[in-house]
Amino acid sequence: MRFAPLIACATLGAATPGVVQFDLQGHRVSSPRKVSNLQARDSKASSIDLQNDLTYYSANISIGDPAQKLMVQIDTGSSDLWVMAADNPYCAKNKRQKQLAALGEGYVDCDAIGTFDYNSSSSFNWNDTDFSIEYADTTMAEGKWATDKISLSSDLTLDKASFAVGLKSNSTNAVFGIGLTSQESTLETDRSTYSNFPLQLFQEGKIAAYAYSLYLNDLNADTGSLLFGGIDHDKYSGTLQLLPFVSQTGRGRATTFSVMLSSISASSSNDGSNAETLMSSNLPVVLDSGTTFTMLPSRVVEAIGEALGGEFSREVGYFLQSCELAGSLVFSFNGLDITVPLSEFMVPLVSSTDPSETATFDDGTPACAIALQASEDFFILGDNFLRSAYVVYDLANLQVAMAPTKFNSSSSNIETIGSDGIPSASTASGYSSTQLGSSISINSEPTVTFGTVAATGLSGSAGIGGDVTGTLDVSASGSAQATSSSSSSGSSSGSSSGSSSGAPSTMAASVLLLIVPFLSMFI
Repeated sequence: MRFAPLIACATLGAATPGVVQFDLQGHRVSSPRKVSNLQARDSKASSIDLQNDLTYYSANISIGDPAQKLMVQIDTGSSDLWVMAADNPYCAKNKRQKQLAALGEGYVDCDAIGTFDYNSSSSFNWNDTDFSIEYADTTMAEGKWATDKISLSSDLTLDKASFAVGLKSNSTNAVFGIGLTSQESTLETDRSTYSNFPLQLFQEGKIAAYAYSLYLNDLNADTGSLLFGGIDHDKYSGTLQLLPFVSQTGRGRATTFSVMLSSISASSSNDGSNAETLMSSNLPVVLDSGTTFTMLPSRVVEAIGEALGGEFSREVGYFLQSCELAGSLVFSFNGLDITVPLSEFMVPLVSSTDPSETATFDDGTPACAIALQASEDFFILGDNFLRSAYVVYDLANLQVAMAPTKFNSSSSNIETIGSDGIPSASTASGYSSTQLGSSISINSEPTVTFGTVAATGLSGSAGIGGDVTGTLDVSASGSAQATSSSSSSGSSSGSSSGSSSGAPSTMAASVLLLIVPFLSMFI
């Protein structure tokens, strides 16, 4: 996987003393496009431009003296900052290892994200505490905790910030966890917490409130913004509405960015008009920028997939539909509605060896997976939801404010978040509805209509494990055939997660979802 750099800079805002504008370097896996700079212009708010590379959102930071620039994934679903050590044994060191790294097989392309050489920093100090973390995509990092200078720009530096050095890691990204301290990995290893980066910013007076706002922008945008201590009123429509963070078990204090999801509705219109309820309950869901897709109970995923006219594939583990499907899903939070276009959930099916080869249904319609993952234990609203919501995380008061995103806004109207809470936010009508639903109500016979899968077959040419090429012909009965020009063949299957009901569809192994690089689920 090759990353093309987008060069930017950091400057001190002249309008108000002490304002830092961050225009940070980002990376993406496809051709670079112009970065749209988002400016911070208030004395107690600091903004970071986030780079959307279609798999995660990243920003650049500098660590050490002299400063070393590193790219880190912004993750609201975890709370630790860790970076990869320069001597990580998983780092690819030659051409063959880099080829394997691109396939996700045993190595990591550390040159793409940058590594930290702790021996070269004069301000670096170990604290002799072990670090260990494992993510939902089975990647891990192990190492030691340390302190050093960490800078978001030349104008904003924490001199003794805590972070971990991944001495051994197979993760493709270093992670900048900005969640609650109750999610810190030290609770598991040492039964203790520490002042992570957002909290330390507040404690040292760099920001006026222990809060930040997140704007991911739309799917095709190059950048979004993370604004510590402030709100940009030009990045949302309507009114910010407050919701409390809730415990995922329904008991005790909230420890994650979980809010109560009360219903999901479907509309054949992009604006969510005349939406019909598909699911209703009080379901705790985590607002997690470190997860690409959305994870919901299998019954809910099934109800949505069938309402959208999709066809479930056991081999892929997702419902399949036309990439051209129009409409929206409306997520309701006891008085607050966020409308998400269906295009956010449609992920193309492509060849595992040649991403330029896309799968189609028999009538030539491009085939997509509906990117909703089934889970029975942990429910997440990931990036494909969060792009449609402007989110203000109030960590001090354990609450969040959300409003519909104003996509591709080129102007800024930034206001400091003060000690009295989120400005211009009103309380959602169901703010006090924090009890878990006793059951999930499913509309089994919705009347909202979408186009059905155009044909019973899926076709496309691809090769895997050799010079295998051919035309895939997938029938409704589940049999799959491919004509091959070689006796060599390979076999594999996609994720088995998701509902097991619905009309099954079997795919040959040489057509896979463009999902592998998306499985960076940092929760």
